[in-house]
Amino acid sequence: MAKVQDGHTNACDSSAMLEESQDGMDSGTLSPASARQVTIQRHPIQGFGFIAGSQRPVIVRSVSADGPSFGKLLPGDQILAINEETVSDAPRERVIDLTLQRHYSSHCAAAPSVT
Repeated sequence: MAKVQDGHTNACDSSAMLEESQDGMDSGTLSPASARQVTIQRHPIQGFGFIAGSQRPVIVRSVSADGPSFGKLLPGDQILAINEETVSDAPRERVIDLTLQRHYSSHCAAAPSVT
């Protein structure tokens, strides 16, 4: 299960899940009370349907309007955990590995970043 803090992400395939931060989006701080658990079913073409920045913490950059993450993740969400492993301080490669370990679904914990 992945933990998420409110925000959005958009990825068309799993290899594009994380992207380099270009706009300097401030991740701010977390509001623990707003953390939520989401399960995202992987689409064979769209992947998980979100893109996350490669900075730490991992912040959702965009979410595909018709993708599997729509309504579950929002741009600006901080991904706290993937499949019960904390990723708040994890390197980009580890986050990708955790996501790709599950071919059909991924469990996330996320929460909105508070600026």
